[in-house]
Amino acid sequence: MISLPKLEELHGTSEWVIDNVNILSTFYEYSRSNRLQQTEMRFLVKKDAEKILSLSGIFVLKKHNKTSSTVESVFSASVQEKMYKQVMKRLYHGDCVGDRVQRKVGKIIKVLGERDSRSYVAGTIDNDEARYKLFSLLRKHAGSNRVVLRCVQAVLPGTFKSAVSAISEAELLASYVHPFMQALFSGWEPQKVPHASDKVFSDEKITNNARPDYIVDVYKQADVRYANVIGDLKVKGASKRDIAKDFCRVALLTKEVMDKNKLNAAMGFQAIGIHVYRTM
Repeated sequence: MISLPKLEELHGTSEWVIDNVNILSTFYEYSRSNRLQQTEMRFLVKKDAEKILSLSGIFVLKKHNKTSSTVESVFSASVQEKMYKQVMKRLYHGDCVGDRVQRKVGKIIKVLGERDSRSYVAGTIDNDEARYKLFSLLRKHAGSNRVVLRCVQAVLPGTFKSAVSAISEAELLASYVHPFMQALFSGWEPQKVPHASDKVFSDEKITNNARPDYIVDVYKQADVRYANVIGDLKVKGASKRDIAKDFCRVALLTKEVMDKNKLNAAMGFQAIGIHVYRTM
């Protein structure tokens, strides 16, 4: 998801041109067309999420264009692919996890993955041994490698629960999302504090009932400065309509924190079952 400048702010904005296509002006023609179309027909969130989000200046950009998209009417698959690569290059310009580390982690997880759910119930899967191996790797690395290893180690204890029983939203939050987010930021950027909270508490009182399931706040000393990560969760069997509604909600809330706090980027994510999807 890309949050684009408002139409009235385009004057003086550096042009974004790919294959002779002016991305900003073309997108706003698409947005204007959707706005006019909305006056004649009602958009349905399940099939019109891209159109709905375009009304708020949000462009849904996919990594792979294997599914039909209303955006294809204005941007070819080739242009969208180049846009995606440019955006990712701007956002992720630091070091990446090395192939050697990925192979070692994959080997550890593969050994565990060969055990079935009966082994988990019987207690014959040695999570501690796997976590020890990951910790041994973690001690030898720094930067992105260490962060990724810490995250894998954090979610390992809950890995086999999904093979035993269905995962509820509370279980998904407690066993996967929150441990992952805590591991991602603890010791790396301690001023960023993850909260498993669909309600905001101020002085022990609920102040807002319309919050995302997950949020990461950035603190300065003891005060919250702003949020830069927004997340929503759904169980595996959730309806496509509810998943689409959450997708739009995450996108709109992520754009809101960017606009309100003048951020260059923020992250939104959806956890559906045991799969996590991110938006930027």
